[in-house]
Amino acid sequence: EVIGYFSTTLVLRAELAGDPSFGELLRRVRRSALAGFAHDRVPFERLIDALGIERRLGSSPLFQTLLTVHTQDGSTSGERQFA
Repeated sequence: EVIGYFSTTLVLRAELAGDPSFGELLRRVRRSALAGFAHDRVPFERLIDALGIERRLGSSPLFQTLLTVHTQDGSTSGERQFA
């Protein structure tokens, strides 16, 4: 038996070029999220190492905002929340 907190950090890019409307931004984020979920088996730490990104205490090397998605039953979710 294992008890603990397990999570998968999935880094997504939000492209704001062209001053998109809110609806267009949601469509862009949805496409990015679905593409990211297709590659969610790659651990965040391995991605950082493969990209050769320097790690610093106090900040994340790839993102400034973190979003956690939960299903109605309280479990964390993935693609089905964005479908």
